[in-house]
Parts: sequence; structure tokens; C-alpha cells
Amino acid sequence: MSASTIPAARSWLVTNLAADPALAGVSVERPGVGNATPVLEQIEVRNARDITREPRSMDGKLTETYTIPVWVQVVQHGQDVEEAETRLWTLVAAVERIANQSNIGGLCISAGPAGATDEESGPGENARVIARVTVLIGCAAIFNPGA
Repeated sequence: MSASTIPAARSWLVTNLAADPALAGVSVERPGVGNATPVLEQIEVRNARDITREPRSMDGKLTETYTIPVWVQVVQHGQDVEEAETRLWTLVAAVERIANQSNIGGLCISAGPAGATDEESGPGENARVIARVTVLIGCAAIFNPGA
């Protein structure tokens, strides 16, 4: 029985992001499951937000819509902020491409990029530069919560 598609959608994203050759060497994880070792490139699939759940009709199915924030960060040695930003947006493009695949493994009737927020970049500590952004992945699913 599935009471929501959200846990499976998040798991699908983590699994498929981690397996993508374009993201080889990038740490992909869920919040709180972090790497004890500092990483230079990181993708974190965060908890869903903007969740709505509405009954469809008499068939017992629900329409569930939500946004999954995916936080992407690049830390590089040196002073070249533009280089860090360029790598960041390369990772963002890979996240968006994967989110567009198969409506998140068939869990959603529609899924894909829904914008980005909280972009930051600039000098960091220890002669490093940091670039980060949160990519928003929108999902809509119709499912039977009793099945």
C-alpha cells in the first residue's frame, strides 16, 4: 500500500542521479545521510514542499502534486568564481535532464524542472570559491492510496 508517491520519487531521483555517468564523482544523497568526508561537488535531494492532495472523484484515487528541491553545490580551489558557476550549471543541466526522464520512473503523470532558487556564488574559506543553487522538480501523480 502506498500512501504517497513522494518517498518513491525521492528515492528514484537519488538512485538515478547517483548512477548517471555525467555525475560521476559527485556526492548524491538525502539530507542527514551525509558524507562525513567533505566533498567538492554535492547534490542533495531534499524533502518535498508545496504538497497538495485532492480526491479525484468517486474512484478513490488521489491527485498529488509537489515540488522536490534538489540542492546542488560546487566548491573549487582558487579564485575563479565563473569556473565554479559554469560547473554548477553543468550539474544543474544533468539534474534537469534526469528529472525529465520517464516521469520519474513512471511514478508521476508529469514531472520535470520547475525553476531554480537561492543561487549563491563567491569566495569561500581557505582559498576556495563556492557556487550553489536549489533546482525545483515539479511532480504530479494520480494514484490509489489503498492499493
